[in-house]
Amino acid sequence: SHDQIDKRSLGKKRLHLNAKGKLILEQDFRNFLNKHWCENLSKSDDLNFDYSNEFRRLKVDYKANPIISYWNINSIRNKFDDLKQILQDNVDVFCIAESKIDAPFPDSQFILQGFKTPVRFDVTSNRGGLLVYIKETLPSRVLSRNMIDKDMQLIPIELNFRKQKWLSIFIYRPPSENLGFFIENLTKIIDFYSKKYPNVIILGDFNATESNSYLSAFLQNYAFYNLIKNPTCFKNQNNPSCIDL
Repeated sequence: SHDQIDKRSLGKKRLHLNAKGKLILEQDFRNFLNKHWCENLSKSDDLNFDYSNEFRRLKVDYKANPIISYWNINSIRNKFDDLKQILQDNVDVFCIAESKIDAPFPDSQFILQGFKTPVRFDVTSNRGGLLVYIKETLPSRVLSRNMIDKDMQLIPIELNFRKQKWLSIFIYRPPSENLGFFIENLTKIIDFYSKKYPNVIILGDFNATESNSYLSAFLQNYAFYNLIKNPTCFKNQNNPSCIDL
């Protein structure tokens, strides 16, 4: 369930931006995401779902492309060993939201073989936080976030895929945080780096539906396409929601 492990993954296939910055997805892969992968998202309340096998399948089907994943894990402390077993060599970049660790937890406690030291944004040991893992072989650079509020859970990273630089922004917005203020800070990052990075991908959890006026305006203004269409949160089994965008 959302309180255990909620995966958010994207195996990119021919994903690029045109000169105007509009996100282009070829129709076959858009259909794959919406019909196949998002169907599997709807099984995230099934504790017996084989995540490892699904990642392996994606890696085989899209072996020439990077696999990027985002999970809300609701504290990594007691799930790290399970995480290692699931991911193995199947993912190139992945972000963990609600890591719920702080300074007393050293980086060495969360090192994964084959990955760089994770990029962290800590809140407290009881709430929030982001961890981003990047394969050692993937060129990357953590970017400055001095232009935004220091408490915003946003991590901007430059990722280099096939000699193309991408502005990759990993995010988590707590339900209690004002969505308008959060998006305002997110746009500051995008606008600041837009001239250098025409390619942008955002992975995260807005804790809001796409129909929300703030979020829909944001997507429209930047010509972004939301990949998550099916329910992702199963706290209410009778009425699951799609708020983990």
